[in-house]
Amino acid sequence: MVEKENKILVSVLIPYYKGKKYIEEAVLSVINQTYKNIEIIVINDSPEDKINTDYIMQLQEKYKFKLVHHDNNMGLTKALMTGFKNSKGEYISILGQDDLFVPEKTQIQIDFFDKYKSYVWVYGNIEKWNQKENTRLVMNVDNTLKRVKEQTILPALYYGNSFAGLYSQSSLAKRQVIEKDILPLWCKLTADVWPVNIRLFEKYPDKIGVIKEPMTIYRLHDNNTINNHFKMFSLIVPTIVEMCPEELHRELIEKNMACLGIDMDKTYNKIKREIKRLFKIR
Repeated sequence: MVEKENKILVSVLIPYYKGKKYIEEAVLSVINQTYKNIEIIVINDSPEDKINTDYIMQLQEKYKFKLVHHDNNMGLTKALMTGFKNSKGEYISILGQDDLFVPEKTQIQIDFFDKYKSYVWVYGNIEKWNQKENTRLVMNVDNTLKRVKEQTILPALYYGNSFAGLYSQSSLAKRQVIEKDILPLWCKLTADVWPVNIRLFEKYPDKIGVIKEPMTIYRLHDNNTINNHFKMFSLIVPTIVEMCPEELHRELIEKNMACLGIDMDKTYNKIKREIKRLFKIR
C-alpha cells in the first residue's frame, strides 16, 4: 500500500516574502516527511529585496527545490497561484514560510484520501507555538468535527473564520478542486483562508474531512498578519463583499471592526470613505 501511495505526487507551495529567519526550517519539515514523493515549490514574492532573494537562491541550490520569482511583490494569493501553475502534483499542500509540517502529515492525509475516495479536501489541526513564551497549544476541534458531520458549519462561517481545524496551511487538497474552485478566489481576493473555507462548504459539504491531530505547527510571533489590524481588515472587507450574503454585510463589517478594535471615527479617511460607500454606514 505505502509503495503504491508513494507514486502519487504531492506539491507543497511555500510563498516567500522576506522570510529568511524561518524558511529553511519550513523547507526541511517538508523534506523530512515520511511520505517522499513530494515536490517543493517556493515562490519568491520579495524580488526587490536582494538579501532575501540571494538567501532563498542559496537555499534552492542547497536543497534543490523549485524556485519561482515574481517580478514584483504581488501578495500571498497571487504567490499561491504562481506556485500552483508551476506544480505538477495530484494533491496540493500549502505551508507558511515560518511554519512547520509534522513529519507524518502527508502520509496521514494521503491515507485519508485512500480511505475516503470521494472526498476532495482534508484539513488537519494545528499546534500553536508561542515563540516568546515557548509554549505550545493544540487546538480543540471537537465543535468543528461536530458541525462538519452535521453539515451545519456554513451559516456560521459567514460570521467569521473562527472554527479550529480549518486551516489551509494544514490541508491536503485534490488538484482539480484548487483549479476549479479556489484559483478564481485567489484571482479576486487577498485572503487565503476564510473565502476558501466558505467556498468549500458551499460546494462540497459532504466531501470535506477534518483530522483531529495537528498536521502543522503554527508559529506565533510579532510579525504574524493577525497582529496587524488594518491589514487584517483589508483582507476581511473584500471577503465579506464577495462571499457572504448581502443582507449580512453591514452586520458583519461592524462586528469585525469591533473584534479588531477599530474605531470608525479614528480610522484613516480613505478606509472610512470606502467602508461607508460599501456598507452605507452613517
